[in-house]
Amino acid sequence: MEKKIVLNKIIINKNSIEYEFSVSDNLRKYFNLNEKYLIEYSNNISDIPESIAVIPFLSNFLPIAWVTNSKIYVEEVDKTFFNKIKDIKSGYKKMYKNINFLGKLISKKLVENIDEKVSTIKSAAFFSGGLDSYATLIRNFEVKPMLITILGSDIEFEDKKGWGEVKNLISDVSKEFGLDVCYVKSSFRRVTDYMTLTGLVEKRAKDNWWHGFQHGIGIIGHGIPICFSQNINNLYIASSFCISDKNIKCASYPTIDNNFEAGSIKTIHDSFELNRQDKAKIVCEFLQKNKMNLDIRVCWESKGGKNCSKCEKCIRTIMGIYSEGYDPREFGFAPDYEYIKNFFEKNDLKNGVFWKPIIKNYIDKGKKFYVDSNVNWIYKEINKE
Repeated sequence: MEKKIVLNKIIINKNSIEYEFSVSDNLRKYFNLNEKYLIEYSNNISDIPESIAVIPFLSNFLPIAWVTNSKIYVEEVDKTFFNKIKDIKSGYKKMYKNINFLGKLISKKLVENIDEKVSTIKSAAFFSGGLDSYATLIRNFEVKPMLITILGSDIEFEDKKGWGEVKNLISDVSKEFGLDVCYVKSSFRRVTDYMTLTGLVEKRAKDNWWHGFQHGIGIIGHGIPICFSQNINNLYIASSFCISDKNIKCASYPTIDNNFEAGSIKTIHDSFELNRQDKAKIVCEFLQKNKMNLDIRVCWESKGGKNCSKCEKCIRTIMGIYSEGYDPREFGFAPDYEYIKNFFEKNDLKNGVFWKPIIKNYIDKGKKFYVDSNVNWIYKEINKE
């Protein structure tokens, strides 16, 4: 029996896109078909053609088609995007050599959406308030990118307090930097069965579905409709890893993201030459130098949109900020020093890919620079065999 995903209808309203789709019985276990696939934008996107509106749908469902050897049927799609699919797929193939990426997109019509008359370069950047996205914003501030923030990726719809906190932060950032913002609410993580998809790939990929297969192009796809509507040419997505990191498996990587194009829109996987510690230095230095009282939001563990200051990612960021001579309490963290010390002692952290630059920072700078006395124990820990 053929495995297929069929897009039956796209409904484009003033500021939303809804997808009505069906899947063959042999694919039903990978989807939550009782959930609507709906995307809402804070901006008007009613002028976009169906060939552009289909891209968020495809960017999230293509990886499913590839690993299940399925076909996706749509009425029409942007010609540039269609022609780049083979290059996007190639990025996955190079990353996961023991997984077959098969499947096929079948479109009745390819539509040319390149606007040859566009002479000015306009930009947008995905912005979550984290270190990576702050670094991308700061490094590309001169092009005045529109900020795009998505609800439904790391903050659930039900977490209204969390979304409120994030919107407040993004609003403050946009005012400080003088930038426009587009908020996007999407059910893209709710319409698939995350656990079943993870079970399909986990043993071979050594990663879960979201991190290893979906979040890069899944997020980028949401930016295409608003970029097309606003005549934006360059779409920035911040790097998560660094060029010096080895054997990385991640759905957001230059070999994937930089191949994502549609119409006249090109995606730029930004700051791949920088490690996370480089970014911490850039961000803290810039915010303090320009007297911007803004939080850095890194936590994926807590509800309510704030940093928990106790998960590994929060602790790693706290210690990284300290290693640059800054106080993390000035950037939205509330360190529990005893908890952090115990956490570090109990977990083998210092050899982790993100921790090595932090440890090197402490070693290189020694005790001669400002470090809160509450974290001086780090020197004892990093000298342990």
